[in-house]
Amino acid sequence: MRIAMMTNNYKPFIGGVSISVERLAENLRRQGHQVTVFAPEYKEQTEKEEGVFRYRSFYQRKKDGAVIPNGFAPEIAEEFKKNSYDIIHVHHPMLIGNMAVYLSGHFQIPLILTYHTRYEEYLHYLGGLGPKCKPAVFAYLRYFAAHCDGIIAPTPGIAAYLEENGVHNRIKVLPTGLADESFVKVSEDSIQDAQLRRNHEPLRFITVSRLAKEKNIPFLFRCLADFKEKYGSDFRLELIGEGPLREPLRKLAIELGLEEQIQFCGKLPNQEVLEKLRASDLFLFASKTETQGIVVLEALASGLPVAALDATGTRDFIKHGINGFLSEENVSVFSSLIRLAVTEEWIKHLKSHTVVSVEKYKETRIAEETAEFYKTIIEEKRKNLCYNLYRTAHF
Repeated sequence: MRIAMMTNNYKPFIGGVSISVERLAENLRRQGHQVTVFAPEYKEQTEKEEGVFRYRSFYQRKKDGAVIPNGFAPEIAEEFKKNSYDIIHVHHPMLIGNMAVYLSGHFQIPLILTYHTRYEEYLHYLGGLGPKCKPAVFAYLRYFAAHCDGIIAPTPGIAAYLEENGVHNRIKVLPTGLADESFVKVSEDSIQDAQLRRNHEPLRFITVSRLAKEKNIPFLFRCLADFKEKYGSDFRLELIGEGPLREPLRKLAIELGLEEQIQFCGKLPNQEVLEKLRASDLFLFASKTETQGIVVLEALASGLPVAALDATGTRDFIKHGINGFLSEENVSVFSSLIRLAVTEEWIKHLKSHTVVSVEKYKETRIAEETAEFYKTIIEEKRKNLCYNLYRTAHF
């Protein structure tokens, strides 16, 4: 198949969508498909990449390196005139999404959307206008979905969420896959080693997150302050990630008396993140806005139990009392669950269920299922086109 994959962000920008697009494209290529990723230009680009078509951007933010892409850059349409594609897989309903709709209709190419982001949870960036815009977000989503031949949802919870909000397309549940190197083997020896380490070293907590309001990190800090008051200061949190709230979060850590417990690690290469996950005792996650939460899957694949808020994007992967704990948004309850998760009795039980709970999310398997979904959509589109031509000719 010849696949056009279209996105508003891509490497070198680090984010869940860019990671998802890159992994899926690479695995589809390994299966013999031709994949072209249509991605915006970044100042950091140094060389041309095979299989990536860069289109112009309007603006690049200095804070986090994100760009505002020119979704209607004329070079995109020119590329479609030169090369034919069997399917368009777009990863955003706005900006490049509008171009994808145009190209799909103009060239009669089936269109797939992966719903990565709950946009209504980001309306706080609009200030006082945010709450007023929520109905418009859902209306636009339904409008965009009406132009799609199929939709991919990262989790069953998101599939149900889309249906509840009036999206009635063919929906396929396909999460972002995990690379083989993300998985470790959890053995009795590795569990014992972790227990011995905890007897001589501070507890190691870790979280991987963009430092932004929607990730709910201040709640996590308040939970750790409560944990410190109840159970002592013999723990450390490694906070991996960057974002606009870095300095406010530093100040909050000092206000809460956690400056010695919380380490701001910034952005790290993926291999280093995996190493830190494997050396930790518990992954903490407070976001309520995820569609999937790739970092949660990576933690589990690393043999690391998770304590998270009971929300979309976590409850599909975290089984309470099996591979981690889910909590209501209550500081005392969450900190108590953190303590429970690292007790000798529970850590052994939780760790033994981590890796096996996510083995079905290996990226090769996800890519195979995605390709099968493409084929189904392409065949249905062809049948519909043939039927419409028949009706036009005979009626």
